[in-house]
Amino acid sequence: MKISINDVHYPLAILDLHFNYIAANQLYCQEFDLPPDFLGRNHYDFFAPHAKTIFPRHKRALEGQKVGPEEGAQTFPDGRTIWFRTRYSPIFDENNQLQYILVAAENITERKKIELALEASQKSLLHTNEELEQYLWILAHDLKTPIKNV
Repeated sequence: MKISINDVHYPLAILDLHFNYIAANQLYCQEFDLPPDFLGRNHYDFFAPHAKTIFPRHKRALEGQKVGPEEGAQTFPDGRTIWFRTRYSPIFDENNQLQYILVAAENITERKKIELALEASQKSLLHTNEELEQYLWILAHDLKTPIKNV
């Protein structure tokens, strides 16, 4: 059975062992805003600002390990920030030699926006709760203290 990566409804790319693009489906190209001439070019040509973050993942994949899923943000030159959950899977040949790295990247931006908004709301509520507790403590203390005539 033969399946094309274009038949998969998930952003996929295949990199060689030097991280040059061998193939990618249309969804991957759209999500990462790759130019039409990306094949043969190096992954780091497009993601150099994130090299420190992604290189350790790539290194583990080169060691034959499955990596991920791991979440991270990608900021594009036009200012857009997109969150991805990415997996790296080694592809071995018939002699069990590492041949390629399969990259699967899911756009989780909407989910991440909701998570970040919930975290901000939670922090705000905790802060409000602390202020309310302090106010109630002061009020309780004042009610217990007799009022003195001046």
